[in-house]
Amino acid sequence: MGIGFARRAALALAGLSAGVLLAGCGATAPSSSQKEAAANAAGLIGQLHDDVTVSQASGSSLAVARRTLGDDSDLLAAFVAYTDFGSCRKLVRDVGATNGAVARVAVTLRSACGLLERGSRLFSAAAIHEDPRALVEAARTVDAATPILVRAQAQLGGAHA
Repeated sequence: MGIGFARRAALALAGLSAGVLLAGCGATAPSSSQKEAAANAAGLIGQLHDDVTVSQASGSSLAVARRTLGDDSDLLAAFVAYTDFGSCRKLVRDVGATNGAVARVAVTLRSACGLLERGSRLFSAAAIHEDPRALVEAARTVDAATPILVRAQAQLGGAHA
């Protein structure tokens, strides 16, 4: 029942996530005001930092990764974080920055997306194949995006000045 439940939950959440993404395809973009875009960017950076923390807690070592893969609650928490990483480019688009300083922050965030999305693919492989080594690699890949997120946060601080 343990891992089977987690797999079913992951598939259900994946379906729900896909539905939410598709539902948003026809929606209008958020307001283009720089103030709103800056708030959106700050929220996204905070969310990604939190997700990196979850990824580290789930795959910091082989022993931790084995425990995560065997625990439905831990696996579900990791799944949610890695789902955000897999949607990185869409999340950055949704910030709404089209010009100015916040647009430069969005460029920096997009540069982190390659690492975050790769981490998401590695997590999927780890969960499907119950591979703790892949989960550790996913966490390391995601962690490599941390300096880019810190740079984006610093740029955003300058955008408020």
